[in-house]
Amino acid sequence: MSSEFFLGYPKKFKDICSIYPPTIKEIVTESSFNLYKSLLCVSQEDILDQEKKKVLDDSVLSPFRYLMKATLTDKRIALLVQKAFKFFTKENVLFLYETNSIVFGNLADIQRIEDLKVLEEEDFFDFQNLLREATGSEPLKPYDSGAHPEVQRMRSLARYRDKIKNKKGGLSLEAILEALCSMGIGITPLNIGELTYTSAIKLFETYSRKEKYDLDVKSLLAGADKNKVKPEYWIKYQS
Repeated sequence: MSSEFFLGYPKKFKDICSIYPPTIKEIVTESSFNLYKSLLCVSQEDILDQEKKKVLDDSVLSPFRYLMKATLTDKRIALLVQKAFKFFTKENVLFLYETNSIVFGNLADIQRIEDLKVLEEEDFFDFQNLLREATGSEPLKPYDSGAHPEVQRMRSLARYRDKIKNKKGGLSLEAILEALCSMGIGITPLNIGELTYTSAIKLFETYSRKEKYDLDVKSLLAGADKNKVKPEYWIKYQS
């Protein structure tokens, strides 16, 4: 995760737009946050699963073309996608179907063609990954369309198993917020709303690793089997 998003600052995406990490307060007050994120971060794997296909072929649209088609065929989706871009970039967008592109800003304010800020299909995957990073998710690797069909089928089954597992539940946002306010690190109900969503998730994950590490060390000192209890240092180093 970038330092900008952790501290709540926007991050520039090329010369097209800036992506703003939403705060806890913004997420709580915007009931469509998850919908906005799912619309803009739809992946090639999501589309394959929705189309009930295990192998990528020419009939399956790319995420960018899938989004453009959805906005073209359904005015309600077009409005939601515009709101989603506005939520994360603070800018209005215009869909140019003739050129298969998305323009940021107001066309009336543009004096020269060189000033157009255009998002095209070739940049969309990187845009999505930066948006995922700004909202507490891990960036994805490009879909390997050249993988053997059997490998693609196995990956499809693995995604299905993961979705079933995720449906069984996990910690809610409310539970994470309550935990953060109970950690004694200066976060309270009075200021937690100013944290970015992604920094709240990362703080919770880091504190959970630290808590497990401390517990494992205490267990070893109390005589636990060192072959069964193996403390993993809680600070993750990045190369």
